[in-house]
Amino acid sequence: MSSSRPSPQPPSATDSRPAKEPWSPPTADRRGKRAAILAAARKLFLGEDYASVSVESIAAEAGVSKATVYAHFAGKADLFAEVIRDRTSSVFDLDETILAGAPAERLRVLGLRLLAMISCPDSLAVHRRVMGDGERFPEIREIFFRSGPAIGHRAVACHLSGMNEKGQLRVPDPELTAELFLGMLKGSAHMRMCLGISDETEDERVRRVDEVVRIMMAAYAP
Repeated sequence: MSSSRPSPQPPSATDSRPAKEPWSPPTADRRGKRAAILAAARKLFLGEDYASVSVESIAAEAGVSKATVYAHFAGKADLFAEVIRDRTSSVFDLDETILAGAPAERLRVLGLRLLAMISCPDSLAVHRRVMGDGERFPEIREIFFRSGPAIGHRAVACHLSGMNEKGQLRVPDPELTAELFLGMLKGSAHMRMCLGISDETEDERVRRVDEVVRIMMAAYAP
């Protein structure tokens, strides 16, 4: 006995319901606009005080509309955070060869990358900007710490924890050891550079990193 229900029919050409579009990854154009917005924000945050920078000025510098900026970022504070975060995260992203190598070399690469990053003119300028504008805009101090130093601390702690789990180092407290490692690397040299009363040569940075790694291995080698 045949069913009285009609057989399903394909949608007709006149069916006005919109088809559900599949997800697609960001296009090259979208990625390019995001990069342009970040580059513009970085330039303005470095060159002007925080109050003078606006979403409108960032959009104009990037050559995009204000709506396009908001399509990528929540606002000025989010852009400031991403400028810091983008630079910090790349320092601790090590390739597989280094990750698989000896712990001393891994620590050395981390140390050299970190010092190169915090000693460059752009990083020093951001640090000075945060210290200078922080009284009027206390939120940027928290944004800076959360998007820069805190990320660096977590990344180093993660590296130390991984080496501890593999038996390459004995690190009972990766969080504390990461703080000690970072503190030894920065020393007083970073403060002197922020104040503009002294520079540090590449050779001096290398010597300091090598000494910090020697101390770390003496304290934490299995």
